[in-house]
Amino acid sequence: MTDEEMAEIQKMVTMAAQEVEGRLATSLDKTIESLNNKIALNATAAAEVQNKAKIALETVPNLIQEQIESQLRANLTGIVEEVGKQFQAKVKEAGGNSAAPGGGLSLESLLAHSDKLVAVVNAFRSPTTEQAMMGQMSFVMKWHQLLSKLEKDGGSGDEFTKAIADTFTTPKQE
Repeated sequence: MTDEEMAEIQKMVTMAAQEVEGRLATSLDKTIESLNNKIALNATAAAEVQNKAKIALETVPNLIQEQIESQLRANLTGIVEEVGKQFQAKVKEAGGNSAAPGGGLSLESLLAHSDKLVAVVNAFRSPTTEQAMMGQMSFVMKWHQLLSKLEKDGGSGDEFTKAIADTFTTPKQE
C-alpha cells in the first residue's frame, strides 16, 4: 500500500467516524431532550400533588372541627333535653301537691317540699349526665390526639382513617 492509498483510507475512516459521531451526538441530544421533558413533567406533577396535599391538610382541620361541633351540639342538645324533662317532671311532682291557689309553687310550698327540691338538684347530678359528659370529653381527647399526630406528620393514611372512624364509635363497656 502506498502513502496515497493510506491517506485516502485514513480520510475515508475519518469521514465515517465523523458521520458516526454526528449521528451519535444527534441521538444523544434527542434522548437528553426527551429525558429533560420527562423530568420537567414529573417536577410539575410533583408540585401539583404537593399543592393539593397542602390544600387538603389546610382543609382537614376545619372539616374535623365542624364535625366535632355538630356532634357535640347533637349530644349536648340531647343531654339538655333529658335534664329539662327530668326537671319538669320534678317540678310538676313538687307543684302537684302544693296547697297554693292555682297549684303554683310558692315559698311555703317550696320550703314544705325541700326534700323534693334536693331530689331535683340530684337529678342534675345523675350518673347518666356525668357519663355523657365524660363520653364527650373522651370524644374531644380522641380528636386532640389525632390532630396532634397529624400536626407532627406521623402515621399513615390508613392509621388516620381508622383513628377518625374510632372517634365516632362508642367504646364497649365491660
